Amino acid sequence: MNITFEVTPARPVPATPTVTDLLITVTPAATPGPAPLDLTLVIDTSGSMGGFPLEMARAAASGLLTRLGQDDRAALVTFSGGPVLHAPLQPVGDARTLQGHLSRLRATGGTALHAGRMLCGEESHRREEQHSSRSTFSRGCGARGI
Repeated sequence: MNITFEVTPARPVPATPTVTDLLITVTPAATPGPAPLDLTLVIDTSGSMGGFPLEMARAAASGLLTRLGQDDRAALVTFSGGPVLHAPLQPVGDARTLQGHLSRLRATGGTALHAGRMLCGEESHRREEQHSSRSTFSRGCGARGI
């Protein structure tokens, strides 16, 4: 099995870096006939995600959507002060609807991670029997007590 990793700096690296943000792209080996996938994207939109962190979460989610097949479905859940279902599980198609939701995300409020996970679980139970189900979380580093 061949897995490809591509690591690139998410922004220019200073001459003497202490902390560097990296964007890691993982490409698995092709497998014959995978089951359609139901993917629930769960993104932290609390205040700690403002600016660059939310930009990176959008880019990662957008990259995932472009890699999904025509038979795959995706949903979008966000959480800050509470969970919000922006898009229920739906065929990905050309992904314009989901991309539109991603582009409108704004960072504000607290971090209700548990509530976001609960809504994600509800959405995952809507999957079709022959579909494989996955959830992807993005959370800011400022959250405490979770």
